[in-house]
This record gives sequence, C-alpha cells and structure tokens, in this order.
Amino acid sequence: MPSNANEELCQRIVAESQDAIIFADREGVIRLWNSGAEAMFGYRAEEAIGQTLDVIIPERLRQRHWDGWRKVMATGVGNKRRTRNSAWRIWRLDSNDSVKRWPSARRVRFGGRLVFDLHRKEPQMEIDMKPTQELMAEHNAVLVALQLLEKVEAALAAKIEQSPEHLGQLLDFLKGFVDRCHHGKEEDVLFPELERRGVKREGGPIGVMLMEHDIGRRHVRALSDGLDRLRRGEADAVAAIRESARAYRDLLRAHIHKENNVLFPMADRLVPDDVAARMAEQFEEIERDRLGAGKHEAYQAMLHTLKDLYGVE
Repeated sequence: MPSNANEELCQRIVAESQDAIIFADREGVIRLWNSGAEAMFGYRAEEAIGQTLDVIIPERLRQRHWDGWRKVMATGVGNKRRTRNSAWRIWRLDSNDSVKRWPSARRVRFGGRLVFDLHRKEPQMEIDMKPTQELMAEHNAVLVALQLLEKVEAALAAKIEQSPEHLGQLLDFLKGFVDRCHHGKEEDVLFPELERRGVKREGGPIGVMLMEHDIGRRHVRALSDGLDRLRRGEADAVAAIRESARAYRDLLRAHIHKENNVLFPMADRLVPDDVAARMAEQFEEIERDRLGAGKHEAYQAMLHTLKDLYGVE
C-alpha cells in the first residue's frame, strides 16, 4: 500500500474511532480531538482544539496536573504511582509513532475509552471521571456481553461443543459484575443520592430502573436454569435459553439507553462535583468489596477471549 494511502487510512482510523483519542503538544494545548472524544466529553473538535487540557481536568486537580506535566516535559520522566480512578486507558507514543499501552498503568476497565498521546515517554495522567461516565463505560462492556450472548445462544442451537461453557462464563459475568458490582453502584450510591436531590423513586425514573433490575435478575435466573437443564440433557433446554436470552437482551439494551440518555444526564445536572468525587470513591469500594482482587481482570480477559472467538467487534 502506498505511503500516502497508509497515512490516509491511519487518519481515518483515528478520526472515526469510537475511542476518545486526544493529542496535546508540549504546552498542553489540544491539537487533535476525534469523534470519540466529542462523544465522551461533549465538546466538538472545533471547540476543543486550541484549548488546553483544562477543558477535561477538574479544577481541583489542575495545579497537580500541570506541576506533573511540566516535570514530564522537562525530564521525560513521569510519576509511576498508581491512580485512584482507573476507568480509562493510559497509553504512550513510542519512538516509532505507534500507540502502545503503558504497561505500568493500572488495570484497564472494560469501557476505558481515553487514549492520551502525551508526546513524551510514559507520562502519568490523573483524570477524574464523573460517576455517570464510569457507569456508561461499564455499559459498553455489558453491551458487548449481550452481543456475545446472542452468538453463544446460536452456537448452542448448532450444538457447538464448548458453547455451554461459554454461556456459563457469561452468566458469571452477568451475576458478578453486572448485578453485584454495576447495579450495586447504582442502587447503593447513585439512586439514593438522586432521591436526596428530589428525584422520585415511586412513579419516577428510579423506580423504573429498579423494577428493570429485578426483571433482569429473573431473566438471568431463567438462563441459569436453562443451562442446568441443558447439562442434564433435556430436549427443550436450548429453546428456553434462547427465549430468556432474547428477553434479557431486549430489556437491558432499552434499560441502558434510558440510563445513558435520561437518568445520567439528570444526575450530572443535580450532583455537585464534591459529591460526585465522594460517589466515585464509593464506587471503588463496591468494586473492591464485591468483586475481589483479580476478578475484574479475569472478566476482562474472558470477554476479550470470547470476542475473538465469536468475531464480535
């Protein structure tokens, strides 16, 4: 492929990526802001380009950020300590202009969507995400799991040998991560905070979300029952699994759309920054206490393995 075609392809990949890709120069001025960054942060490219990174750094963290930035620009050496909030990816640009994950960064969450090209070797960034952004990032992982569920149920119907095991892995993710962890963050932290700020539970959006959580749990129990029946060799088990899987997918996709487009924007308007910071810490506690060490990484590896196996993008 000619070099100019290569360059054009690379530009299109960056511009059209759903991941947020940002490039800042030595002065911290944004020079590249792709469509993924527009979706993540709500600023159009023409609004962000030419501004400093202050547009995405909370005011209370800016002094610490710029102190670290100036040190990195002067020395090429960043602070290798682990960041508290880890719902993004930390990358670096190597000498061959290829983007690589920085191996000393903390774990990459399922929905981590920020790529920071900082023009120097391994700089450390500490960017706080809103609690709602963290939940939306997790929604992206759930949507991947729903795609995989559709593929696996088809594999069950085709009697592919390993498909029951794959269904079991997805069910573990739906019970462990989606329900105990993700729904726990919403039910124990976000929803009560919104109620304190006047959002109704009964007859309001919170009540609807809670009802749908319960319906989803019933669907997951039905899927688990179907898997048990399949392992016992019952003839109608696959049909029951497919019916429950379709109902669960339809429910969760609509549920996620309502949270992303109605409830979370409402939360962003109502919850001040200091309360949001406290909520983010509570999210971390829930994840640590309810998942345990290494489980998040194990779920991530499982999803990536199944994505590759079933051809899910």
